[in-house]
Amino acid sequence: SWAGPGRIIRFRMATDASFADGFGWYIDDAAVCHALNKRGETALDRGVYRCGARVHIRAGDIDLVGTGSVNVQASSTSHPDPVPVTLAETVPGSGVLAADLLLDGAQGGLGVADGDEITVEYVDLDDGSGDGSASVVVKATVDCQAPAISGVRIVELLDDEATIAWETDEPTIDEVTAGAACDAPT
Repeated sequence: SWAGPGRIIRFRMATDASFADGFGWYIDDAAVCHALNKRGETALDRGVYRCGARVHIRAGDIDLVGTGSVNVQASSTSHPDPVPVTLAETVPGSGVLAADLLLDGAQGGLGVADGDEITVEYVDLDDGSGDGSASVVVKATVDCQAPAISGVRIVELLDDEATIAWETDEPTIDEVTAGAACDAPT
């Protein structure tokens, strides 16, 4: 079903080549409707978080313009009791709200364990469908274990460069630092 404002625009359009002589078939009325998206949206700044990390939660909803704040609920697999998080409007009158949540289990934070799934739920009171309220849910994963590095080896050693290789037990973004002394890499 469609919900939202619409406008009727009148115009004439020729549909065949005889228009030059003033004859032909015409479309007299056309309705052009633009539906206003009333569905709320919720997002997290990442898909995977470490234990103790800061989760940036963002919600946007045209119904929240000028409200100043809204509450969402956050939970994790190991701590299923929801933690309320108050999101504040980032720019007054924007309907975009945000807040940070610490994954530390402290007061106001959310307890997590390695392998948990974080769930954030926003209840959109009017999503424009005419069916009442609807839950908007986003999820992320918790990875608290550092990758295991194995098989470190020198593949090629030249006078002014070296090629070093290794394996990790999960996808990683790796970096090698080197220097004249082990305690002072550059």
